Amino acid sequence: MEEPYFYKDTERKDGYIMADLLLARAHTTEQGVSCLSFVEEYDIPPAIQVINQTNVAVNDGDIWHVELERQEKSRKGTSTSFVRLISRKTELADWQKIKELPGHWTDPLMLSQLLNWLNNGTNVILLGDKGSGKTTLGYAVAHALHWQEPCKVDIETIKHGNDMFGSDAAVNASTKFVKSAFADYVERANIAYAQGLNTHFLVILDEINRIHEKSHQGMHGLFDDTGQIAITTTDGSVTIRLSPNIHFIGTMNQGAQHQDVFSLGTALQDRFGFIWVESMPEDFEVKKLKDEVGISERAALAIVQVARAIRDLAHSGAISYAPSYRGCRNTARLMLGGWKLKLAVVRGLLDKYSSDIKVLKDGTIDVKSGTEAAKAFATLTMKIP
Repeated sequence: MEEPYFYKDTERKDGYIMADLLLARAHTTEQGVSCLSFVEEYDIPPAIQVINQTNVAVNDGDIWHVELERQEKSRKGTSTSFVRLISRKTELADWQKIKELPGHWTDPLMLSQLLNWLNNGTNVILLGDKGSGKTTLGYAVAHALHWQEPCKVDIETIKHGNDMFGSDAAVNASTKFVKSAFADYVERANIAYAQGLNTHFLVILDEINRIHEKSHQGMHGLFDDTGQIAITTTDGSVTIRLSPNIHFIGTMNQGAQHQDVFSLGTALQDRFGFIWVESMPEDFEVKKLKDEVGISERAALAIVQVARAIRDLAHSGAISYAPSYRGCRNTARLMLGGWKLKLAVVRGLLDKYSSDIKVLKDGTIDVKSGTEAAKAFATLTMKIP
């Protein structure tokens, strides 16, 4: 855009008017105040005050053409540009208006990045600790965008590219290629796109880092700009083409205990953008547990604090297992069934160590010394004597 210029107007007391229209974006401050900011840097005061009203609402994120009316400097030395709203240039897309997801603790900046990438054709891999809500986030985003219900693919079951779309099976004494749920999902998306339907489809590739090493190269076409892959069926070679309304989210657990024999090759990594998903905040986890299971806030807090202490122990490398929110929920269900807190935590959060933790007939708990179970139980007793 060319630099705006001014010309002398003797009929005006201030002496200047704008010859070119400027661009300003509407936004809301942290204090909840609606205001405008110039889109580019102009040689005028950046602070803006609007001097006219329009019959069209000025929404957060909209970009407007504005005309500079005058510039003023206050007694305190603060300069302000007084502008007139002329016309709205662009309006935020629906996805740009999403600032939070109901039932999820997503950071606003991360959510903006995720929505931006998905809506502009970038496939995404969500990284995070086990139980951090990566898969849940994929479903929440699809629902917020009013996309079709996602199709979840357990990637560990895929040994070859063909497996994504189906497998050979005996049908009426002959061998037929039977399509997978994913193949049917792709067909639905392609038909919707061909018919001009304004809808999108999301595929969630669960634990994508467990993809078999023999599958890497054959699946590259699914995730790059070509959007096509060749598969072999009983009827011969078939080329599958994906329409632009199909999007992919992969999930990956982080931590030594989740490193599998397979991992993403560099070529496959290059076809995705990566986003880290923070674990559930303590207050959010407590409220979710209380609301979902129906236990008291005090009991929910006790369970979550023990779980978080054990997770810290796992992250330090002292033990290999860290209970997720699911473990907290299992524990809460036991308490709802009448179990005492300590016993419910032992069976709900430390169930992986059940072979090393015995509950005797008199109710006492016997733990095998020198084991991971002993370290985890010691952490538990620090929270629950």
